[in-house]
Amino acid sequence: MLCPRCNVELATLGVSRGRANGCERCHGLWLDEAAAQALLDEGADALAARAKATRPDHDEERTLRCPACSRPMDKGELHYVQLDQCIGHGTWFDAGELEFVARNVVSMRARQAAEAALSPGERYARNSEV
Repeated sequence: MLCPRCNVELATLGVSRGRANGCERCHGLWLDEAAAQALLDEGADALAARAKATRPDHDEERTLRCPACSRPMDKGELHYVQLDQCIGHGTWFDAGELEFVARNVVSMRARQAAEAALSPGERYARNSEV
């Protein structure tokens, strides 16, 4: 399987379910749906630990091809990050994108936990302030 950015062979990564591959050159990640769900199940901290923070220079507007079927991938969005997706095969995360998604997931879960800890009266007062 070749990297859709660099056209070099992707390395297989160890995940509990599904298929995950990473590019050693651009640090992008290819995750099928099962691998993405497995990483989400591990928790956002584990997700962030696996992600690379570097951002290579590349053309964001270029349409990438699916490493599994070679068809052009669609643009999608996950937690405010624009991603390249092939329905039925997986999602391409450029370097840094998985970490950004993970941070957004951590933030969202913290807000949800804080909201859940409020009493109904506190929730009403909070919502009335807006």
